Amino acid sequence: MNPANPFPSQTEHAHAWEALAREIAARGEHVSEAPTTPPAQPGELTVIGSGIESVGFILSDEELIRAAD
Repeated sequence: MNPANPFPSQTEHAHAWEALAREIAARGEHVSEAPTTPPAQPGELTVIGSGIESVGFILSDEELIRAAD
């Protein structure tokens, strides 16, 4: 990556996705469609958005991110 431009080039981006896909495929034998046992309690999904024009989160958003598993 170019230090002056923190974003990957299109080629670097494609290679990163290919590497991720290979890693996921390599673990394919360990992935199942359904859990073998139900979870002890229902999960929770929290979506936090910063909007299109700014990148900023409030402190409670940061606390949610740090507490996520």
